[in-house]
Amino acid sequence: MDGMAAYRASSAGDFRPLFALMRGLEDAGDEASPWRTVLRTRASLVDPSEAPIGSDPRSWRALAGTPRLHGLARTDLVVRSVFRLDRASLAEAARPDGAADPLDALHARAWLRAFDGDHTQAIGDARAIAERASAVRRADLRVYASALAALASLGAGAREEATESARRAVRMARAEGILFCEYLSGLVLARARRLCGLPHLSARILAALGRVVPAPIRAWIDWELSLHDPSADDPSADDPSADDPSADDPSADDPSADDPSASGPGAASVGPSRISARPMIEAAARGDLGALERAAEEALSPVRDLDFLAREHAIVRAAIDAREPTSGDATTDLWLAGETSDTPPGLSGLCCPEIGDDGSEIAGAFVIVGPGRTPRRVLRAGLGAFEGSATAPVERAQLRTLTAIAILAYAGPAGLRDEELFERVYGFALGGARHAGTLRQLVHRMRDRLGDDATVERRDGGYVLIPHRAFAVPDPRCSPALDELILQFLGRRGGHATTHDVADALGVALRTVQVTMKQLVEDGACLAIRQGRSFDYALEDTTFHQPTLTRLSPVVA
Repeated sequence: MDGMAAYRASSAGDFRPLFALMRGLEDAGDEASPWRTVLRTRASLVDPSEAPIGSDPRSWRALAGTPRLHGLARTDLVVRSVFRLDRASLAEAARPDGAADPLDALHARAWLRAFDGDHTQAIGDARAIAERASAVRRADLRVYASALAALASLGAGAREEATESARRAVRMARAEGILFCEYLSGLVLARARRLCGLPHLSARILAALGRVVPAPIRAWIDWELSLHDPSADDPSADDPSADDPSADDPSADDPSADDPSASGPGAASVGPSRISARPMIEAAARGDLGALERAAEEALSPVRDLDFLAREHAIVRAAIDAREPTSGDATTDLWLAGETSDTPPGLSGLCCPEIGDDGSEIAGAFVIVGPGRTPRRVLRAGLGAFEGSATAPVERAQLRTLTAIAILAYAGPAGLRDEELFERVYGFALGGARHAGTLRQLVHRMRDRLGDDATVERRDGGYVLIPHRAFAVPDPRCSPALDELILQFLGRRGGHATTHDVADALGVALRTVQVTMKQLVEDGACLAIRQGRSFDYALEDTTFHQPTLTRLSPVVA
């Protein structure tokens, strides 16, 4: 098989011809062959033992006079750098080179600009790349350009445009059947879904990608997974096919597939150092401030020069560490200060309540209150780094009481008049003796709940919360509604579950879940798939389709 045929086979997921040809070139002593350089760069996407074309001038000189091969190697280096969040390698791919096709050079520079936060220029570059790629029939660059436009649009705050660009990239990648285009476009779509407040769809995409994307290019996927509920961190959880990848892999009978030296999705995870916010979040939850500082620096180090992720790191750090005065993001800072209860989209995957087997709930967000301190909201993980008392899990019937405490805490020394407190808690105006009695009962429950932490005093036709010591109270206003909780659970389960699965996991009455699921089906958010006498409910995503395990065959070492 010639080099182009082997390269195209790898684009469709079969790396066996590529590795066989590489061995043949090596055995023939043809180390200087341009194809050797191209194939090694492509192989580095799946095999951690292979080095891509890099800063060694000899690597580039081997491609002199072969602009087409030069373009293939440069494109793969760009793709590898993007997946690995490797700015230095991306800068190498973007360096001026007289042998480079202007289109390939522009592609490299455009991703570098997106990483550096030059969103407007990156969007313009993406449009130019897409137009020129169409003219020369470079389907791969058309897909990458659309994914690039989506990432840059997210950075510019144009989330609707970003989602549309990401969806277009996913559709084109699937139509072309180019494996790494599918992976990268799916990854950018997952990010867009999360930043648009749809963490359940993001989690589903990441779980699917996590099962098939090779270890050497998992860095960005690991980062995105770390910004979801911890149960989404194991992409193979609850996926029966992940227990036996060979079940539908026609190459499973090849004895070399069992060779531990073989690489590919089933190989040992020996890829690059992990880029993740999870150690920082876990250190905060444990209350280990020293470990938190170290983990925060370790998480920041590989993304410090990546504008979009450095900003995200600051947001997460502020949301789990009340000692941080600001996140640097206006929307997040308003949420931390209690000016809004709408969880910032970037934190929506982390602000999930923890629901016990008995139906009790630990909220996803808390308000920290204390004498002489400004009330400050943190994620549940931030309680560990807070030196004060925190409320225990509560029954769902107490959520309104906790809502009232959080509202009154943010009101500060000025407090709230009866009418305002009632309307903020119940959502309608106070009126009549019946409502007045309801308010008095609410105040009684607040005082009982607060105990020695604080006093709720009657003052000037209203109420004031006076803290006696530092404490944290759940803020149920930030918790997702039941339908959102169900969708997030489905996302973590790989996109499907029964009503019994949902009821057991969320501690909610089966009948309540059934009614909610029926509404989700009617709204088009879920599909009801009959399984015998019952139904299996699946997330509906008309754009993303889960890659199959057979798309990336085991690499024959």
